[in-house]
Amino acid sequence: MYGYIYKTTNLVNGKIYIGQKKSDHFLFEKYLGSGKRLWEAIEKYGEKNFKVELIEEISNKELMDDREIYWISYYNSTNKDIGYNLSNGGNVNRSLSGDLNP
Repeated sequence: MYGYIYKTTNLVNGKIYIGQKKSDHFLFEKYLGSGKRLWEAIEKYGEKNFKVELIEEISNKELMDDREIYWISYYNSTNKDIGYNLSNGGNVNRSLSGDLNP
């Protein structure tokens, strides 16, 4: 396994965050995500009110961005009423600067 796509869910309001993590194994609740909106919510509700689920294991680097984009779209997690994602995913996240990239 090269990495994985995961879903972090706020257990209080049901909002979600979809992310990708390069790792040879799923990290469970040890890694909640890195999104600005997500971390604001974690500060507000506390880490104990979030759960992380494995969505998909990814076998190579080339698939990571495409699969993250797919799952963010599938869950519509850029919709503020549904999720915490700021962008549609993929490599665009790593090219953001300023307030959008903490």
